[in-house]
Order: sequence, then structure tokens, then C-alpha cells
Amino acid sequence: MLKVDNVNLRDAFRRYARFMQMEVFAQDMNEVGPQTEHVFEAKRLMVNLIEFMRAEHFTEEEIVNLRAKARDHNIRLLSTAILRFKAGKEKKEAIKCMEHWKMWIAVKKMFKYYIEFGNAQVTFGKCDMRWAFQKWRRSDEVVAGGLRKKKYRVLTNMNNEQTKVLEKQAMREAENSTVINHMNVQRDELLENFIKSQKLSLSTLHENHIKGKRQAFNRWKRSVRDEKLQEFNEEIRVKVENIAELKDTEKRIEVDNVQLSKENDELRKFSMDGFIIAKNV
Repeated sequence: MLKVDNVNLRDAFRRYARFMQMEVFAQDMNEVGPQTEHVFEAKRLMVNLIEFMRAEHFTEEEIVNLRAKARDHNIRLLSTAILRFKAGKEKKEAIKCMEHWKMWIAVKKMFKYYIEFGNAQVTFGKCDMRWAFQKWRRSDEVVAGGLRKKKYRVLTNMNNEQTKVLEKQAMREAENSTVINHMNVQRDELLENFIKSQKLSLSTLHENHIKGKRQAFNRWKRSVRDEKLQEFNEEIRVKVENIAELKDTEKRIEVDNVQLSKENDELRKFSMDGFIIAKNV
């Protein structure tokens, strides 16, 4: 039992010593090792970049957003590297194949670029355009080389002439800015008048719409009234015709009644005569 306890105690002491050695090594690396130099260089570079961005009139919000974006990008790259390191054998083979395929795609694009570049160098038209573009791109270097060969007096005169030209350009720019401001004022007035005209046109359209509905309603009422008058006139005409027919029928009945009364009188006379004859007999 004592031997086992001694072995366990010895092993625990070794582990403690190894852990403390790693802690001391990490502390030395972070404080006085090459890692400290890299951290210092990275911090100095970050401070210089932030100052440069402020000098280029970047806002604090834009700087914070760009730092967060760069930090997320670095974290994504580190996580990708860690995942590749922890990947199994099959995944590593797939990653190698992917990297090989990317390399061949890059080589293919490079070959395509140089083939197009070579064709442009010998193709009529494109070669002249490329020569003009290269000349324009190298013009600053040529001008700088020419200025080095000139004397100080000539350079002073050139500087004075360019200063006068710049002053004229500044005066012209001031006049143009005045004209632009005046045109902006006119544009604002025209825009206000345009908005007012749109409002007036919309109100006119609304009024015309209401007027059109009122006119359509009045026409509908007139048409309904005319239809009712026509119906009333037709009914009156039919009733007048019926009355005329009734009058004609009444006249015929009266004529028939007169004739029947005559016939009744004659029959009464015949009956009276017959009665008298029968009485005498």
C-alpha cells in the first residue's frame, strides 16, 4: 500500500511539475518571446491603419464595422484551418483534391490571360489601344523624369504659370458653384411648382370626376323621367282608345235599344190587337 501511495504521489508531482513548466513556458512566450514581438507589430499596424482611415475621413462607425468584418474574416479562416487539421483521412484527401482543382483553375486562368494578352499584342487595333494605354499609364513617370532635368528657374516659372491657371480654375469653379447654387434654387422652386401642379391636377381630376358623376346621374334621371312620360302617354293613349271604343259600343247598344224598343212597341200593339180580337170572338 505504501508503494502504491508513493507511486501515485510521484506521478501527481510529475504532472504538477509538467503543468507548471507549460504555464511558465506560455508566460515567457507571451511576455518576452517572439510572440510578443508579433503581437506588438500587429497592434502597431492596427493603430496606424486606424489613424490612416481617420485621415481619409472614415467615420468611427465605419472603422468599427470594418474592424469587425476583418476580425470575422480572420476567425473564419482560423476555424477553417482548425477544421482541416481535425479532419479525418478521407476528408483530408477531399480537401487536397479541392486545393489541387483550385490550383489548376488558377493556372488555367493565368494561361487564358497570357494567351489573350499575346493575341492583343499582335491584333490590329488592340495593340494600338494597349500601346496608348501603357503610354498614358507611364506618362507620370516620363513627366517626372523630364522635370528632374530642368533648371530651378524654369521650374519656378512653370509653377507660377500653373498657379495662375489654378487661380483661374478656382475662380471659374467659384462662378460655376454660384451658378449651380442658383440652378439648385431654381430646381427647388420648379420642384415645388411641379408638386403644386400635381396637386392641382389631382384636385381638378377629382372635381371633374365628381362633375362627371353628377352629370351622369342627371342624365340618368332625365332618361328615367322621359321613359316614365312615354309610359304615361302610352297608357293615356290606350285608355283614350278604350274610351272611344266604349263610346262606340255604347252608341251601338243605344241604337240596338231603340230598335228593340220599336220592335217591343210593335209586338205590344200586335198582342193588344190579338187580345182584342180574341176577346171579341
